[in-house]
Amino acid sequence: MRKYFTIKYDECKSNFFKNLNTEQSRKSFLPIPSNKDSSLGIDFLYIPAKSVRTRFIVLCSGLHGIETYAGSALQQIFWREFENELDRENTGYLFIHGINAYGFKYYRRFTENNIDLNRNFDINSDLFLLKNIPYKNLHFLINSFRPLKNPFLEDIRFYFNIMRSIVTYGVPSLNQYLPQGQYEFPEGIFYGGRFFEPHVKIIEDILKPLIDSYKYTFVFDIHTGVGKPGKMHIIEAPSASKSLNTELVKSVFDGHHIEGEDSGIHKETGSFLDWIIKIAGNKNNLIPVLLDCGTIGSLSLTGALKSLKLVIRENQIYNNGSGNEYFRKELLKQYCSMFYPDNEIWQNKISSQFISLIKSVIPNFNEKCR
Repeated sequence: MRKYFTIKYDECKSNFFKNLNTEQSRKSFLPIPSNKDSSLGIDFLYIPAKSVRTRFIVLCSGLHGIETYAGSALQQIFWREFENELDRENTGYLFIHGINAYGFKYYRRFTENNIDLNRNFDINSDLFLLKNIPYKNLHFLINSFRPLKNPFLEDIRFYFNIMRSIVTYGVPSLNQYLPQGQYEFPEGIFYGGRFFEPHVKIIEDILKPLIDSYKYTFVFDIHTGVGKPGKMHIIEAPSASKSLNTELVKSVFDGHHIEGEDSGIHKETGSFLDWIIKIAGNKNNLIPVLLDCGTIGSLSLTGALKSLKLVIRENQIYNNGSGNEYFRKELLKQYCSMFYPDNEIWQNKISSQFISLIKSVIPNFNEKCR
């Protein structure tokens, strides 16, 4: 499976289109407005059902830009390894590649505007009026607003302030409310913005008409970073239990554990999958799931703190620069590894679990959704 994986931007884009090339595929590239790089855009590849539009399968990568590299590999695996087994008569397929194009190209989780896209999707701009008080309490404690010069001293400050935060505000403030999303501090982490990023309208114009034209829709939103190292976590949308036909979801994922509110994984505001639920006409026929490929054990205390520290340090460099080029390169190398472990063992584990999942759930989807 190594052949599907690369950390090189141009090679990743090229491999994506090469491995998903069919006579029926319709390719499109929609530009993203940028003040830094006019070449940026989102790749779409749509393979329509040949006959009746019954089922629609969507695979998305790169909502958090740097996560595109692993997500792209799984998108390619889905098509190349199952091409001869997939139903083409009554099922259509849409691949959305590198949604956060800036983060994809420049190895960031966030956009050019420092926005976390998975906190920026909704149908109502009231999203941006939300107040995350626990985050506000922590913002000036945990973030650094100066150039990165000495990581050792920064680490001492970080862990000291983490202990202060836990004593003052409790553990949930760090592992639940902090990553939930915030809309007040543009230079902070998990910032959802004050306006919708252009990605929202671009994706809606492509995705909603297609969802409306099929009877059933199955969405895979592929991520990396959260969870046990080498484990693919299947995670429900934040509002899934209140909005969807849970019996249909359970029947399609028969034999697989879907992680929900009891998993310890945070629930974000401005969620991409929740937005899909809102724009979908028939929610009873919708199955949206997030696949998160664990890298550094972020569900443990040590893993969570390491993950948080790397996100904060990268954000510090992006907003304030670095006074030491060696430290900057070393930190960004660790940051990239958190979202894309460039080793064959991890890649094979993730690929194997993904293949096993697809072998199980796609036949179930075809059987249950007619």
